[in-house]
Amino acid sequence: KFKDGVFDLSSEQKILDVDSQREICCHTGGSIAYGPGNLLYVSTGDNSTPFNEKGAKYINSGYAPLNDLPGKEQYDARRSSGNTNDLRGKRLRIKVNEDGSYDIPEGNLFPVGMEKTRPEIYTMGHRNPYRISVDPKNGYLYWGEVGPDARVDSLLTRGPRGYDEMNQAQKAGNFGWPLFIGDNKAYISYNYATGESGEIYNPEKP
Repeated sequence: KFKDGVFDLSSEQKILDVDSQREICCHTGGSIAYGPGNLLYVSTGDNSTPFNEKGAKYINSGYAPLNDLPGKEQYDARRSSGNTNDLRGKRLRIKVNEDGSYDIPEGNLFPVGMEKTRPEIYTMGHRNPYRISVDPKNGYLYWGEVGPDARVDSLLTRGPRGYDEMNQAQKAGNFGWPLFIGDNKAYISYNYATGESGEIYNPEKP
């Protein structure tokens, strides 16, 4: 608590832990905002590296990080943004209580107790949502989404280039990353062991 110009460090309350891996890099930042009903919104990045792996034959090349080879977890944002049981790559929404505990408001993406999900998640499928804001009148959530570095579309082998986004969420939802970007432009599955491309991901069944 902050009182009389001094932070009382002994009064600290730990509200929520969000895991983070820092072995390589990136997208560990985010922001917080309050909305109507004293709801706290927290944004988190996908905690995946967008850069090419040094010495690897088959690499991201600025497209979506979808490397599911053993030991390459930092190069796969499905483990974070695409994972319903992980708080990274998300917008979280909770109601903080005076004692430091929190409640789950109505309307989040997953109900309390649903297997393999986290009820704190309001929206998922985000890459690098660095700043958020909430409309104080209607509770709509706004954020900018920085896209990956690919400069050209590779519609036969990898997928779309790095589109940036400006988003509005009027309700809970999945915004698609790392399988989709922009207005549901789909990436293509890619085998990092062989360099072969597979199926285009389906936005109706991510």
